[in-house]
Amino acid sequence: MLMLSFRYLSDDHFWFTVFHEIGHLLLHDIADVHIEGMDDEDDVQEQEADFFRMMS
Repeated sequence: MLMLSFRYLSDDHFWFTVFHEIGHLLLHDIADVHIEGMDDEDDVQEQEADFFRMMS
């Protein structure tokens, strides 16, 4: 399940987040839970999702 909010209310943040989260769904274990603000910005999975977003 992918859940997003309109926290920043701008198109660029919305689409950045959509592709980043899709990266998590496609690249990582389905049982993983990712919650914003959990000090995991240096996490390998976060870096992989960022890379997926850049390649989309």
